[in-house]
Parts: sequence; C-alpha cells; structure tokens
Amino acid sequence: MSVVVDRQVSRRTPSGLQVVDAEASKLLVVMCANALFSISYTGIAVASEMWMDEAIASCLAFRQIKPAMVQPGGGFFLARPVHELLENLAFNLPIRLRSVPSVSTLGLTLAIAGWHMGPKPGPFVWEMKWRPEAEKVGGSMLIVRHQVAKHFRQYPTGLWMDSWGDTNHAFDKRMSAIAHTTERLTHDDVERRIVDAIAERSGETLSVGGQCLALQLDLRDVQAPVQFTYYPTLGADDPHQLLSGWLLTPTMIHSPTRESTGGGDYSACGQYLLGGFSDATARLHVRTRIPIASVRHGGPMKMSYAAQVRDPPTRS
Repeated sequence: MSVVVDRQVSRRTPSGLQVVDAEASKLLVVMCANALFSISYTGIAVASEMWMDEAIASCLAFRQIKPAMVQPGGGFFLARPVHELLENLAFNLPIRLRSVPSVSTLGLTLAIAGWHMGPKPGPFVWEMKWRPEAEKVGGSMLIVRHQVAKHFRQYPTGLWMDSWGDTNHAFDKRMSAIAHTTERLTHDDVERRIVDAIAERSGETLSVGGQCLALQLDLRDVQAPVQFTYYPTLGADDPHQLLSGWLLTPTMIHSPTRESTGGGDYSACGQYLLGGFSDATARLHVRTRIPIASVRHGGPMKMSYAAQVRDPPTRS
C-alpha cells in the first residue's frame, strides 16, 4: 500500500495564496492492537497554533505531544482495535478544532489507509470528514469506509486509487491512467508516477508543493513493513537528508526526523540510499529512503539525526 503527500502548507490572504511552510509533516503511521495504518490530511493545517499532525498525534495518544525523536508510547490508548481508536479520534479532534474559525469554511479531511493484521491481513481505506455536526458539543467527524477489500476480491491484480486535496482535471486524468494501465507496475513505479503528477500540479498552484514524502506499508516485508521515501525538489536545502513522518505505537512515539545519508546502505535495485530506525519492543522496523539522483555528493561529511521542529504560524 502506497501513500504520497506533498509537504507544502499555504493559506489564503487578501493578496492571494501565501506559503506558510514548505516542509510540513502530513503523514503519520500508527500501530495499534490489530492494524498498521497511515493518516494524512488536507484542509486546515494549524489548530490553535499547533500543527495538525501534532494535534492528531496528541488525540491518538490522549496527551499533549511535542516533537521528540523518542518518547513514551500511547500505552492503553494505542493498544486498542483500529475501529475504536479512530472513532475516538473522530470525537476528540473536533474538540481541539472548535476554536479555529477557518475549519468551518476550509474543512478538514483525514485519509486513513492500512492493513488489518492477523492470519489473513486485509487492506482498508477510510475517510474522516469535517461536518457541521462536528462544530457542536458532543459532535464528531464523519467516518466513511471505502469498499477497498471488496474491490481487490473482484480485481486481485488491479489497483485502487484515490486522491484528496487541491487536484484538477489533468491531475485526476494522470491518476486514472496509472490505475488503468496495462503495464506491470511495482509500488516504486506507482509512487514515482504520483510524485511526478504532484510536481506538475505544484507548478500551477501554491497550495501544492513539489517536495513529497511517500510511504509504503507492506506486511510481507519482514525487514521493514514501514518505508518512508523523501523526494526533494531540485535545489532543495537538505539533499543530504532522509526524512520520516510520525510513528506511534503502544510502546514508542517517534516524531518526524531528519537523518543524514552519511554511511547509508544502497537498495537492492541501486536507485535509493537507505536509513531507518526500529521500535524494538513492538518489533517494528522503519526504513527511510531517498533517490540516489537526489543526493548531493561531495563536500564535507554530515552526520546527524534530529527531530523536525517547526514553529506553527501565529494567526494574522
């Protein structure tokens, strides 16, 4: 299963769109009692001067979360079944957002995709949408369950695709071409084609950025069922670095990090430079990658491993 998000956050001003953050973290990976899944979002990006990814992580862990490479996990709150965890998120997240005036006009959509774990793993894709009922005390966001498992029972070798955010006809046409291709595509092929489509769309609007963070969830990959790939734009300031999104498990919470490529291994296909980290207690390994073509070679060796700390914008 592949998820690709751009990293740009913008806001509307009287003079037009303004880029607020070109390095946003819009991707979380969660491991709970019976599922491994991702959460990404579109709509509003800041809640009460807190980034939306931090607000989502805090609701899932049921405590205030701040960026840190390693902090205690979600314990009981993340050790629940996925349906219970997400139903609680649909109720608790609006409590944080009711004080944000833009949510009623811009809305908020969470895209949730992952695997039910068990003897016969099965995929699932949910949407969590803002609705007027969520603005009232006791209200919650709407959860929509897509029939993706049924789709793969009917088309076991096919693709299921969906997109959220600021798309247009040309972008949707490219997604449709990927979904209906007769070529045999790997997950990496699909990922790169989506990245190219996002990069093209970024040239048309400031609401979409060219830098992308991609995620693959593959329970068959025993070495690393979670894989983040950073696709920087040409001229990016940090071409030496590997990136990850959030990782939340019952035993550990790992906020988005930057990791240098110094001393990294190469992928078997020879196209990516690799890094990663593990939650040893949960027995979950995360692989990070960056295309070799995007790595700046030469110059001084840079060794680093640090949390991505970004100050949210104040209201203006």
